[in-house]
Amino acid sequence: MGNFFKDIEDLQTIFPQISGSFDEMMTYVSTAEEVYMVDHLSQAFYDEMITALEAVNYVLTDLTTAQQAVVKHLRKASAYYGTYKAAPYINMHMGNGGAMEHSSGETSGIRMWVFNAAQGSSIKDADLFMDKALAVMEATPDSYTTWKTSSAFTKFKKYFITNADDFREKGLVDISGSRRTYLRLVPFMAKCELQYVIPCIGETLFATIKAKLLAGTALDAYETALMDNYIYPALAHYTIYTGAPNLNLDISANGIRIVSTEDGIKGMKRDEKAYAEWRMQMLGDAKNYLSRAKKYLDDNEDNIADYANDDAAENNTPDYTIPDNSLSNSSVML
Repeated sequence: MGNFFKDIEDLQTIFPQISGSFDEMMTYVSTAEEVYMVDHLSQAFYDEMITALEAVNYVLTDLTTAQQAVVKHLRKASAYYGTYKAAPYINMHMGNGGAMEHSSGETSGIRMWVFNAAQGSSIKDADLFMDKALAVMEATPDSYTTWKTSSAFTKFKKYFITNADDFREKGLVDISGSRRTYLRLVPFMAKCELQYVIPCIGETLFATIKAKLLAGTALDAYETALMDNYIYPALAHYTIYTGAPNLNLDISANGIRIVSTEDGIKGMKRDEKAYAEWRMQMLGDAKNYLSRAKKYLDDNEDNIADYANDDAAENNTPDYTIPDNSLSNSSVML
């Protein structure tokens, strides 16, 4: 099975700076595709796209319209993931003498801050194009039946917030459009849905809305208002608050992002007071959104049968107090 690229010249249409052996680069590209892309596409859909490219000898305009719409983003994601993966190793070889670095009298080693910036930029762009491909597929899933019928389709769709852009657009929390930040937050989001969202809206309404979202069925006007105005932002804020002590985050004017030495993203030393204030603000906003959601449901109970018939409707506004561990030993950076 091949890759998203035919040869080095094809790869250079996405990333002109690449040179050298195509076979060597494809080793890294193949690894990157497996690590960062296949789980989200499913192995079957990934193989289908590669087979389609090979069948038309990588002439993109000979693909179907649906295939073109997604492959153009997948190729970019592959190129940037591949160069990110290759960067630390492309000038190094292993032998009996251990790890050796190639050098040339006509070139000089890249400065580390430039290298880190390039790696950070590559992984950010790769995540961006991967999300663009998934957005196309999510908008028209019937055009990608192999993906739609795979576990990859429901793996993250089973949560109310399904991608990095949703955190900003729906949840009103900016995680820098970072797919890897979203993925690290998923376990905390799952916990928050169970601990905070279900007690507020009830299991029946929760299940109804989940089923509609998974099926691509439109929510009714009351469900839409509930989710857009209250539940999405409540969940996003609770997720960040809950996950923050367990994750290494960089928080800046550019948004929130996972800090990883592999990504070339370096956080600054944390200011404990600013950190505590930031987390308390997240908690305060989360509780505010969820309290308003409860009021909205109570005010519109006659129009939301799944809520009216659930035990949650009998509950008073819950006390969404969370133990304050804002000064715990955490790796979050500000």
